[in-house]
Amino acid sequence: GFDILFFWVARMIMMGLKFMGDVPFRDVYIHALVRDAKGQKMSKSKGNVIDPLLMIDKFGADAFRFSLVAFAAQGRDVRFSEERVEGYRHFINKLWNAARFMIQYASLRSAERPDFTDIAEDARNGWILSRLADCAYDTDRHLAAYRFNEAANSIYQFVWHAFCDWYLELVKTDLYSGNEECKRHIVDTLFYTLEQILLLLHPFMPFVTEELWRSVLDKEDSIMVARYPRDLPKYNEAERHMDMMIDIISGIRSIRGELNINPSLEITVQVRTADDEVLQTLRQYSAPLIRLTKCKDLQMGKDIEKAKGSAMFVRDKVEVYIPIEGLLDLEAEISRLLKEMAKIDEAMAFLNKKLMNEDFLANAPKDVVEKDKARYEELTKKHDKIADNLTLLKAIY
Repeated sequence: GFDILFFWVARMIMMGLKFMGDVPFRDVYIHALVRDAKGQKMSKSKGNVIDPLLMIDKFGADAFRFSLVAFAAQGRDVRFSEERVEGYRHFINKLWNAARFMIQYASLRSAERPDFTDIAEDARNGWILSRLADCAYDTDRHLAAYRFNEAANSIYQFVWHAFCDWYLELVKTDLYSGNEECKRHIVDTLFYTLEQILLLLHPFMPFVTEELWRSVLDKEDSIMVARYPRDLPKYNEAERHMDMMIDIISGIRSIRGELNINPSLEITVQVRTADDEVLQTLRQYSAPLIRLTKCKDLQMGKDIEKAKGSAMFVRDKVEVYIPIEGLLDLEAEISRLLKEMAKIDEAMAFLNKKLMNEDFLANAPKDVVEKDKARYEELTKKHDKIADNLTLLKAIY
């Protein structure tokens, strides 16, 4: 507890002044109180104490360590949850699997560290290197300010989403069948990015990072003595191009999910743009777009006409149409959406009754009220989205 910690720290400072003539440290970091999943203070009499050794045996030291860092938001008590620790173990597995995937291409790496200015001309490579630079900057900034949870989250988001979910998927087509120079550039980018990821992660996950440092990157010296990443280069042009491609791919996937289009069905995608630069980028990276959206027919141009019965979304300088007639049973899908909307209406009515009750607002715990408000807002957004999809489907039907 904070009451004990204050005197413990004060005693060490006074002892240092008395016997050494100086204070033993200048900064003190006291994280929030770690409570159980229900928010109760841990107590042997309650039987809700977490044994760290059991957690390490169950999930591994690195997953447990990373979880505690990720929980440690300043000014807020920590609600410890085994599910979160398990989630971070999945994160380690994802990084490990990415590294194992890369090993099969290790022979293509350049002997010396390459010039990434040339490599970044491929917007996919430039994009991930720029995202890496942002991650390194954010992590360093958060660590300097003792915001350890935000530093951990920056790395987590970059590794899971930018590196594994996007970059690896965007380059797989060329790794399998691209020309040798393109492959080498991708492999050099992969291994360099992994190296920097391990350096950023090492303070949080010392054991896994040391193992990957030696076994995958084949380093002789320990990662502990390697230089921490700072001032990494940015490639803004590549970032801009690839952000657009990712936005389009995400939009297409979103429509597939919202309209319940069978994942195995191949679709037609029409992209209309009046911008020559955008059109060139779309053509250059059409292969990953086709693969990641299960597209059988990709039509791009300035004079593309929207097909009848198409779902669409608009982005900066781009309009995307997806003809959906024949892709799904319209009558069954409309019926499904109406049933889903009825359930949402019922849940919203129940929550609205609670939130309009003055006694509930006055007497219920604050976190319960906030949770209900957030849930009501989430249901409202879902309701509006279903209404839009129903309007589209009824227009085609």
